[in-house]
Amino acid sequence: MIQYFKNVDAKTIEIREAENGAWVNITPPLKQAEFEQLSEELDIPLDFLTDSLDIDERSRFELEDNVKLIVIKTPTENNSINESDSYYITIPIVIILTHNQILTVNSFDNAAIKKFLTTFHNRHPERKI
Repeated sequence: MIQYFKNVDAKTIEIREAENGAWVNITPPLKQAEFEQLSEELDIPLDFLTDSLDIDERSRFELEDNVKLIVIKTPTENNSINESDSYYITIPIVIILTHNQILTVNSFDNAAIKKFLTTFHNRHPERKI
């Protein structure tokens, strides 16, 4: 699923497509065709978009053609059915910064992004603190 957000008149609203200054949030279910389309439309390397698909992806920063890739790992509950598995695992969140947009890509349900989304609509972008 792809969601687009933008600040308009000091309010964060959901919009229909990527615009300058928009936040593009990509969450499951993920489709290769959507990645390819976004890569072409926003001039982003395709592997920047697909790096979040690998649960073992390492945290890192990359710069390619003035597009910045930030991969961070965040903890989440392990929903495995095996009792011997860890209670928590870490999953990647990909943040891509272009000249015109910010993209986040999550290949797994992520509580951190869900919480951010619920508070994002109520934030005040004009406040600096």
